[in-house]
Amino acid sequence: MLRKDHIVPASIIGRFRYLPEGECKESKINWRRQEVLKRDIRESKTECVTAEDIGYSVGEHDANFTSKEFDEISKYYKDQKIMDNGYYKGYKIDPIDLDKNIFHKTEGSIGDIINLLEMHEELDEGRFGVLVSYIAQMFVRSPFAGEFIRGSLRTDMLEMVEGLMQKDKENIIRNSIQLNRERLYKMYESSYLERYKFRILVDDKRRFVLSDLGISPWFMPMSRGELPAGGDVNVVYSLYITNPKAEYGVGYCVPLSSKIVVALIPKSPEEQEIGARNIEYVNISESCKKIYMMNVCAIHAAQNFYVAPSEELINFYSQNGVESRKMDPLILRYFLFRDYIEDEDSGSFKASLHVNDERVGKEGFQALDINKLNMRVKDLLKGSPVERSLAKELLSNFRNSLLRYIRKLED
Repeated sequence: MLRKDHIVPASIIGRFRYLPEGECKESKINWRRQEVLKRDIRESKTECVTAEDIGYSVGEHDANFTSKEFDEISKYYKDQKIMDNGYYKGYKIDPIDLDKNIFHKTEGSIGDIINLLEMHEELDEGRFGVLVSYIAQMFVRSPFAGEFIRGSLRTDMLEMVEGLMQKDKENIIRNSIQLNRERLYKMYESSYLERYKFRILVDDKRRFVLSDLGISPWFMPMSRGELPAGGDVNVVYSLYITNPKAEYGVGYCVPLSSKIVVALIPKSPEEQEIGARNIEYVNISESCKKIYMMNVCAIHAAQNFYVAPSEELINFYSQNGVESRKMDPLILRYFLFRDYIEDEDSGSFKASLHVNDERVGKEGFQALDINKLNMRVKDLLKGSPVERSLAKELLSNFRNSLLRYIRKLED
């Protein structure tokens, strides 16, 4: 369990420090320790900070515990000298461990991919898969994903169980969020991103900025005409949401360094039929307009801050009112999960509540079957032998939740 869960990996944030060509070799750079210029858009303040010290949310990707509870439990096990590397008697405190199982694997490889992209190299299938994995993670690592999944859970089902403490309910919800976060990531990686071409935008002068979200939606006219200029950015995005037949394509931009942005461009029906994944390089170093467009998209999506490789860039965007036109969080959430927003015309994301048995780790998580919970447990206990058996089985699953198990050890 990590206490600081970075939304954008610190090794990516560090790549937005300005480094003159030839200053040092990539192999000698610790990107996490680079100093970057952070622009706080809420307080209109700029400061120089270390990459690993910003852009995290405590416990965002962890199961079972709030940050306060983890501090207390860690102290307890440390005092008792019975906690070893995050395990207690062979049982891991965080049995889901998204960082170890998904995020860190990609973070360890994405640096080499960025180096290749900056040199305009082709990517083989394995390296392209790392790039796809990283972008899929950008959809699900933020608190937006946690909020979206929580809103998709049938938490009212927990009220059907008498005697279930509030902390146990929160424990079950937190576990469920992380398991569904992993599932959502796999959906983006395996199918959603198949619909996009990967266009690598290159700026040899290193003028790209990075938002605290690491990804932002952007529009491309699919017919003649331009998008409305100026004004409130939320008006433009709202027009699209309320008019699904609008002739605009929706893409995403993912900055990887101050030199590289990956632009996801919707494939045509013919390109989707072919199904090939590919990348295309476009050098936009001489196009201030295109660089401006990418940076504006990133800054509009920023919720708290963005980082830039120079004070000149920050001064330019802050003085031209770009920071004041931030995307509304609800609109941003729509575009990050638009395929899974529940409505009559789309296949919504069906998040499931899970309970776990600490004796068998992650494999012990079981989805609650809503079809079996058509009456309260107390009514089941008064029913037929089969119904009583079902109620007891359900209660047994809840009673084996890891949080309650550890709390008993402390009593």
